[in-house]
Amino acid sequence: MIELQWINGMTLTRISIVSILSTVLLACATGPKPVPRVEQPKVDDTPATATPIAPQDYLQQAKQANNESEKLELLLDAADAWQQTDCNKSLRIIETLRDSLTLATQQGRATLIEAECLYQHDMGQQAIGLLLAHDFDLSLQPRLLTLRAHMAEQENRALDAARLYQQLSHYDVAANQKIWPLLKQLSLKQLEQAALQRGELKAWLQLALITRHFANDALLMASQLQQWRAQYPNHPANLTLPEDLDQALQTQGFKPQHVAVLLPLSGRLQAQGEAIKQGLLAAYFPQSGQRPVIQFFDTNRLPMAEIATQLNEVDFVIGPLLKDNIDALAPLIADKPMLALNRSDAANHDEHYFYALAPEDEGQQLARSLLERGFQHPVLAISSSPALQRMAASFSLHWQLQKDKLPPQVIFDSNKTMQQGMESLLEVDQSNQRIKAIQSMFPGEVHAFHRNRQDVDAIVLFANPEETELLVPIIESSISPFSAIIPVFASSRSFSHDLKANSLRDLHDLSFIDMPWMLPQHGWVGVEQQSEALWPNRQDSLKRLFAMGYDSWQMIPHLRHMAILPELRVKGMTGELALDENQTIHRTLSWGKIQQEKVIKLAME
Repeated sequence: MIELQWINGMTLTRISIVSILSTVLLACATGPKPVPRVEQPKVDDTPATATPIAPQDYLQQAKQANNESEKLELLLDAADAWQQTDCNKSLRIIETLRDSLTLATQQGRATLIEAECLYQHDMGQQAIGLLLAHDFDLSLQPRLLTLRAHMAEQENRALDAARLYQQLSHYDVAANQKIWPLLKQLSLKQLEQAALQRGELKAWLQLALITRHFANDALLMASQLQQWRAQYPNHPANLTLPEDLDQALQTQGFKPQHVAVLLPLSGRLQAQGEAIKQGLLAAYFPQSGQRPVIQFFDTNRLPMAEIATQLNEVDFVIGPLLKDNIDALAPLIADKPMLALNRSDAANHDEHYFYALAPEDEGQQLARSLLERGFQHPVLAISSSPALQRMAASFSLHWQLQKDKLPPQVIFDSNKTMQQGMESLLEVDQSNQRIKAIQSMFPGEVHAFHRNRQDVDAIVLFANPEETELLVPIIESSISPFSAIIPVFASSRSFSHDLKANSLRDLHDLSFIDMPWMLPQHGWVGVEQQSEALWPNRQDSLKRLFAMGYDSWQMIPHLRHMAILPELRVKGMTGELALDENQTIHRTLSWGKIQQEKVIKLAME
């Protein structure tokens, strides 16, 4: 048995190699299942063909070491090596050695091993606490930066992670490859705010902003990149552009000469088809230069197979609107770009894109926004309408994925069930029962106020305007005068331009999401004035379809670049538009709030 001796003041510590072996063998039988090790930065002078040394070999070398310092380093090497396969053994070794580590470099190394293991065991806060409590030697900075960057990524702090990889690139140039994908996750607003700050990341941020501002015009983006390269001649992205950015530079947007538009222009959905057509033409006629030929087909009169035979000269297709028609037409025009006005479950084809005013997007956005603002315990009030139930289901699914639990909800189909449901959801009915029980015990007059449950911090309504107008006062009357006000949120289905002053008064402080087109202070005032003059009594649902038609035309030149750069956003009447990996367009809506009998636009996203 070999013993390691340390003298620190008057303290003598003896560490047995056998006890170390016993400790780590015990760890094999207990503790959580091991997880993959945090990747370490590459070291330039390490041969590519070097064979890793087993932890047991380090222990054997420690027995044969010539001095105590070397022995401790070898034991730390063993803890490091075991981290690759079993962090539990590493932690046992660190715990055994802790009091014997007197050198700052050894203490820092042990702390890093422990923090990395805690991070791998989903104990990020404990790992952060360890790192904050210790000063690390310069030689440990690459490893420290790697760990902190991984932790930032896991916590979805993309900008912080990018900054840490930028610092790490001074030790390991491969870290530069991590920065661009992280910046792609940031919104345009986040990029613009970050670019105002000084720091080494500024060049990367300016490059990301170029892609957001100019990606739809390859020539203009090339000019901007040339200026950027002149300003940052030694930047790593100057030598090799990110692959997606290089591809965007080589790609021209759609410039069709003959566009076919497939809509139901007669029959049951004629009003919907006409509204989309009118919105599309509102975007088409102001177009400068030579306009493409545009040809409309009535999908209510002609089958898809017959329409397909008439598309030989067409180089872009907008529509159809119905899923069945999309599924029937798509394989017949697999060689033509198409912007379908609905989503489809059928197999996708190259350059077939799908655009719908999907309720699911609204539900997910509401859940995402409440989570970002720190709400923990929302409750849902849901109409029996199928579209609103789909929206609520999307909210609940997204919430469950993030919080591992479903939010409480109530579904109503009448005024009576609405009242009963809200009282049950807020547990007001239980409070009223307790009040009645007390009143029955005392024949005299009893003064009492009901109390609502105290854990609820948000109420989300999935209801139409008429139902919402009834729900908000019910909610207000259900909140105890002793309780804090609970904010109420709603989808676009809760708002209507037809609401009068009295209705808006009843809905005061209601926050909701809707198309920018449906809210004040949008950028299409001229189009709105023309639309109101031509169709003064148009329903809200048709106003939204008008906006859909407008955006469908405006998106055509952007689609290819949206596919290459998923972070690219197009600001449209129907929302901020983005394309996913399935070539499906998703919308992020704007926020509005009712205050003093009018709607104001909010900046909440």
